Amino acid sequence: MVKERILIVDGDIELSSLLKSRLEAMGFMVDCARNGTEALEIIKSKWIGLIVMDIVLKGGINGFQLFKKVKNRKEFSHIPIIVQSTKVAMKKTFELMGAETFLIKPYSVDVLLEEVKDVLTKKILILGDKDNVTGSIARSLNRYDIKVDILHNMGKFYFNVISYRYCLVVLQYRMRPNVTDRILSIIRGSSKNREVPVIVYVAGKTTGLDEKELRKIQSLRGRCETLGACEFMDKGYTNKQFMELADKYLGSL
Repeated sequence: MVKERILIVDGDIELSSLLKSRLEAMGFMVDCARNGTEALEIIKSKWIGLIVMDIVLKGGINGFQLFKKVKNRKEFSHIPIIVQSTKVAMKKTFELMGAETFLIKPYSVDVLLEEVKDVLTKKILILGDKDNVTGSIARSLNRYDIKVDILHNMGKFYFNVISYRYCLVVLQYRMRPNVTDRILSIIRGSSKNREVPVIVYVAGKTTGLDEKELRKIQSLRGRCETLGACEFMDKGYTNKQFMELADKYLGSL
């Protein structure tokens, strides 16, 4: 697998050199920029997989402006950004704007390196019963050569969703009242996975469900749509149909 190119944007040359050295030792390609103007030139000329940037930058374009310029340009908006700064009061602002992480300076370099690995490591999360349907879905997703976490209980699910980033979540629909709603709320309320695509599936065919259960499913479908990139499979789907849907989100990875 080809390692990503990381751009470090920081006026602290000593820190940038240290980060560059440590990241290159991990196999990443690294560019450094001292200010926002230099950073934009690099972003326009190279494919950047991750930006690590400070807020206080000299040279015309500060960190806040650089962040907005990257996120507001369609061709750059996909680039994840880790913000590092002494400006503690700006933490919530940048998280709401879409920062992957906000590290408060001074921090341990090892903490940053773990965040970089977390952002750039592609993972899929499955939450479902210990049954053949969940197992079949997991086996189907193995074709992408992406790590798959398979969970069967809410406690570990909550920990994983707030701790790790995922490129896809596959969620079994729970018939008990409000359980699926709560699960979706946990996903959308997490800073790391609020925009992750979610596929909700029903284990079995809906032809065997009563009218009340069908209404619940139909209602959930509507709520899924309001949550963004979220799919709902409720009609006795085949593995082939599931993989066609998964390809929509994973085919380019």
